[in-house]
Amino acid sequence: MIRPDLLGRPVTRWADLWYPSLAGKIAMWVTEDDLFAIALKSIDQPLDTTDPAILDQAAERIRDLLPGIVIIALDPTMPNAAILLADGTYPIVYGWAFDALEAKSLNPAVEFVLPEEGVMLWIDTFVVPASSTRKSLAWQFIDFVLRPEMSALITNEIFVATANEYAAQFIDPALRDHPWIFPSGTDLMNVEYLEELPPAILSYRHQLWQELESITTR
Repeated sequence: MIRPDLLGRPVTRWADLWYPSLAGKIAMWVTEDDLFAIALKSIDQPLDTTDPAILDQAAERIRDLLPGIVIIALDPTMPNAAILLADGTYPIVYGWAFDALEAKSLNPAVEFVLPEEGVMLWIDTFVVPASSTRKSLAWQFIDFVLRPEMSALITNEIFVATANEYAAQFIDPALRDHPWIFPSGTDLMNVEYLEELPPAILSYRHQLWQELESITTR
């Protein structure tokens, strides 16, 4: 999410975040999954790479970026991403469509960018533990949430897309047709899901991350 009116240059790619002039102007959640995904995308590498050499490259990219990032802490007293962007505290904030819509309602100068290299998709899921003693009730609840009108209600209330195509008729048209919530097929050409990596590669990446975390705690 960006404030073009406060930036001296366009921001259209993940790689733009590394411009020296933007240091200290970027606020984001700092997590292993997100930072490695952003770094890999910025060098046009797949998120599910199993090549340690490429992960090393991504780690170096993160090392270069971290000093210029303002971390949005998990602190209930801290303003949320939308407010930080809308009031101009930071002209670039890593966030999601629902953050952007809230920020836009506070300040019309806010824009939402899907970086040209592609974005990371996520999806909320329901699971029933194998050890559950109330499986029938759990399945009833899942069936309830997956009703089209219930799936639409979630979109209408919290501004996140639904994967339930039958819900479209119940979604507020202003949200159903909003490109930030439901991007076009063209905008989604380069998207990737964050897949679970093989244990050995995940362990290697986590080791790299632990070394990088020391930068954020200095």
